[in-house]
Amino acid sequence: MRTKIMEVLDMDLIRQQAENDAVDIQGLASYIITTMGKMCAPVRDEEIRNLRESTDNIRNYPPLTPEVQATLTGQICSISQKDNPIRTLVEDRVQQYFMVLLSNPKTQNKLEQVPAGLTAIKPELVQIGKTFISFIDYNRAVYGPFYMDIIRKLLFGSRPPAPILSQEQVSNCHVFHE
Repeated sequence: MRTKIMEVLDMDLIRQQAENDAVDIQGLASYIITTMGKMCAPVRDEEIRNLRESTDNIRNYPPLTPEVQATLTGQICSISQKDNPIRTLVEDRVQQYFMVLLSNPKTQNKLEQVPAGLTAIKPELVQIGKTFISFIDYNRAVYGPFYMDIIRKLLFGSRPPAPILSQEQVSNCHVFHE
């Protein structure tokens, strides 16, 4: 079913259709609602029926002008641009997830802790995370301190992390006030 969904909702194909004013909005809406009907619990049947009835009204809308079509297409396609805020947010959260895996010695415990907003791709992210951890473990075993130095630079830049003071060092530390 997932393959069929990905095939019907192929963004590249929809983008090409939009550029050529050939998007079958009614067909896409109908497919999505039918798929929802198959996947939802029977308690949602009434809501699915209402959705089906409301999308029948799409045929009554006037056609889009080329200007509105171009604006809507631009809004949809802008997600692929590097500076798109949604894309930037997702990339930052994915990077945050992998930095946590990289910096935490008990990474297996962190695999399931996906940053907010990424739960929709959690299974894929966890699978990639497992592979990432395997690479890290292998490289730590093979390259030892050299690899750890690379990780330290990635995590903390050129400056080393602040040392963790022992209780004795803390008690011997004196702060002078003027």
